[in-house]
Amino acid sequence: MPGGTVLRLSNWRLATFIPARARAGLSGRFPIHDLRHTAASLMKAGVPVSIISAWAGHYSGAFTMATYVHASPEDLAAGRDALAAIYRAEET
Repeated sequence: MPGGTVLRLSNWRLATFIPARARAGLSGRFPIHDLRHTAASLMKAGVPVSIISAWAGHYSGAFTMATYVHASPEDLAAGRDALAAIYRAEET
């Protein structure tokens, strides 16, 4: 903290997180912990699950995937398209 004071979660929340949340136009019901979910979900775009799991301190990648990394509509569409491509390749 400026001035060399101790950084406590309550101080950081009041001085930094709540004002930033308001500036971003997020609901007052958006908790700090949701940032962890967001970070893990964004990492899935190119970071191996083992790395995300280590970052989160989880005991397994399966737990990480079940807890934080949810399928987006784009993920589902990409999966569908990949399966369709395999099916088309098998037909020829």
